[in-house]
Amino acid sequence: MSSTAEHIAARSDTDLLARMIAAAEIAGVPAAQAAVEQAMGRLVAAPITVHGEATSVTAVHAYANAVRKDALAAVPAPPGLNPGAVTDDHLGAAVAAILTPDA
Repeated sequence: MSSTAEHIAARSDTDLLARMIAAAEIAGVPAAQAAVEQAMGRLVAAPITVHGEATSVTAVHAYANAVRKDALAAVPAPPGLNPGAVTDDHLGAAVAAILTPDA
């Protein structure tokens, strides 16, 4: 069962909302945008079976979110924020060379 935080994340995902509206439009749902916006919480929480697997949109959204967080954690910080790449010693040497050459 998904947590309320996972439900909120799926229900509030604007990209997912746009895709859900598109799916409803493709399915021929009248007033698809209004229908989806009104039912988004129920749509993401509903038990569904896809390719024989019982799940929910919230559950697969939570999994995708966890995979994305892991991938983002593996990306190094930008150089200016990465003290392992541009160290304090580098910054101190630049300051000493340019701003305090007589020190």
